[in-house]
Amino acid sequence: MIALLNASVILILPIMAAAQTPDTIVKLADKPLHSGVATLREEASIGELDGEEYYLFGNITEIVAGQDGAIYVFDGQVPALRKYDPNGKYVRTLGRQGQGPGEYVAGGGLAIAPDGNVYLWDTGTWRINVYGPSGDFVTSFPTPSGL
Repeated sequence: MIALLNASVILILPIMAAAQTPDTIVKLADKPLHSGVATLREEASIGELDGEEYYLFGNITEIVAGQDGAIYVFDGQVPALRKYDPNGKYVRTLGRQGQGPGEYVAGGGLAIAPDGNVYLWDTGTWRINVYGPSGDFVTSFPTPSGL
């Protein structure tokens, strides 16, 4: 068994050496190439370890920001589609769990149209729900299931 293991290691090493070509460039992390050009800073924070239910997250599956800076988060554990202002303050929940008009089971995609409408693809009911800029349900349309 040990001889077989040693033979395997001996066979793998030449293969690994052959994979590295002379034009391979290894870069080491050092000072930034363009220091002073960009900085990382927090602009918004959403969520808490302990607090109101709309600040507690279990399984974020979708997140998107609107042109106005609003942040939409779909938490698949609840499930809930929530809207937050640009500073991360809770605004409202769009729709609710269920299978009726404006309701959802599972998020599979989230988008915001230029007109401010929010589109949630619900893979639990195989339809796309549309919510207006105010968050009210507008309409839904079916999508092909099982594809």
